[in-house]
Amino acid sequence: MFYGEKPISIDAKGRVAVPTCFREGIEEACANRLMLTYSVHARGCLWLYPRPIWEQLRDEISELNDFVRQHRKVKLKVVNSALEVEPDANGRIVLPPKMRQIAKVEKHAIFMGADKRFEIWNEEALAAERGDYTDIDAEEVSEDLLKLEL
Repeated sequence: MFYGEKPISIDAKGRVAVPTCFREGIEEACANRLMLTYSVHARGCLWLYPRPIWEQLRDEISELNDFVRQHRKVKLKVVNSALEVEPDANGRIVLPPKMRQIAKVEKHAIFMGADKRFEIWNEEALAAERGDYTDIDAEEVSEDLLKLEL
């Protein structure tokens, strides 16, 4: 389980150093074998999975019906676009130019632990996403949220 967030810098070659606080957990979880893909929910975010978790997700998504448009979109965005990445000796991974461009993840970003995966956020996109959460009113709260004692 990964939690916490760290600001990161992305160099001209698209390399980003995985924050040191996450490196040992990544080594234990997947021997540094990671899968990078697009977020389903946010345009300014990339998802980074330990390979075993990714394989489970890939298998579940692959079972979805291709005749359902939303299923095809998820497959296209998450499975078909995925790329295997592995940290180098300095703990850096490369974010491909096309992925950086689409997610608008450039020079500075936020590297965030999100339970079973990591999220690499455009700073402005993350701020906007968080802003939406402060404006949730009682009518929008799901039954599942009502059960939690927050």
